[in-house]
Amino acid sequence: MKSADLSHHAATRVQQRGFSDSLIELVLDHHDIDFYAGDVCRVLRVSRRHAEHGSIPYLSKYVAEKLHHLVVVWSDDTARIVTILHMKLGRQGRRYRQCRN
Repeated sequence: MKSADLSHHAATRVQQRGFSDSLIELVLDHHDIDFYAGDVCRVLRVSRRHAEHGSIPYLSKYVAEKLHHLVVVWSDDTARIVTILHMKLGRQGRRYRQCRN
């Protein structure tokens, strides 16, 4: 992944949270959940079904589980990743679990 694809904030979060470039690329290439997150941003995620049931070739179960919990917030305005986070359980993660396509 080119460093230009990440905002400064996203680059900091990637380093803090230990996300690999290959995992981020998988979300960008194979996301099946894409919905409006406010302003000019969208949430991109890979659903559990899409990650675990062979839709993505050569994906181990371990990577599929990590991929399912990864949330990428993308800006349409700048065509860059705004932030990256782990999807939380409970009320805190509800914003990123919405399945509106």
